[in-house]
Amino acid sequence: MPEPYLFSIYVNVADAVIGGMANDRIALRRAIALGFDVGNLIKVLYAGLALPANQLVPPGVTGHDPEFAPRPAHDPRAANALLDRFGYDKRDPDGYRRALDGKPLTLTLLLRTSAISREIQTQWKRDMDAIGLRMNYRLTPFQDAIKDLEAGKFQLYFGGYGGIPSGYAELQQLYGKEPPAVNASRFSSPEYDRAMEEYLRSGRDAEQIANARRMSEIAKTYVPIIPAIFRLENDYVQPWLLGYRPQIFQTYWKYVDIDLVRQRQAQGR
Repeated sequence: MPEPYLFSIYVNVADAVIGGMANDRIALRRAIALGFDVGNLIKVLYAGLALPANQLVPPGVTGHDPEFAPRPAHDPRAANALLDRFGYDKRDPDGYRRALDGKPLTLTLLLRTSAISREIQTQWKRDMDAIGLRMNYRLTPFQDAIKDLEAGKFQLYFGGYGGIPSGYAELQQLYGKEPPAVNASRFSSPEYDRAMEEYLRSGRDAEQIANARRMSEIAKTYVPIIPAIFRLENDYVQPWLLGYRPQIFQTYWKYVDIDLVRQRQAQGR
């Protein structure tokens, strides 16, 4: 079953190198999104136990749109063409792209310290090398990573957010009126904010889905966040367990029971 969390690449829109709303900066962020091989991330790092995230709201959470278009395919050729078109066509002797002013261009990905973060770093380097972007990596304990996010001391960060039945948890991350503790990307869009406020006022599922869809489309346009995956969770259930339901948001164990007859039959007693 999908977990109620969205895992994404967060972009610091206030950063001097990758941030801003100019066309060339948006193109840089879009190229990164196209160059990131989410399919390989799922296959190799998560052993297939994830879904490619095509929107901000996870499945099973209020506001999720089951008819939303699939996540764009990994396309390094399109990413390279986009970067060339918007002025990142100059290369250094090592083949890495330069900034528009001809100076070296290096981006830094912040990761929390863990075994899987090392694997993410390995794939990310391969993906960004393929589109000519030089990367640095900074691995730090989770608590320190959160402090850096709130202080705006990052360019890119991979992490998850959510855990409640409403898409509000994920959607509020780009709401301009939220503090950096929530809106780490420091994204501000009057159009997004209006959709968020309409979402909060919506009384019907269809209205919430429509507003959440609009927010996902705005995020796809300006790329303050790159949705990556919805992780999958597995539960192993014996046939004699009665009353089981997936424990997505809270504990249901007090409602389950054991069919002793079926259990004894299965155990050959």
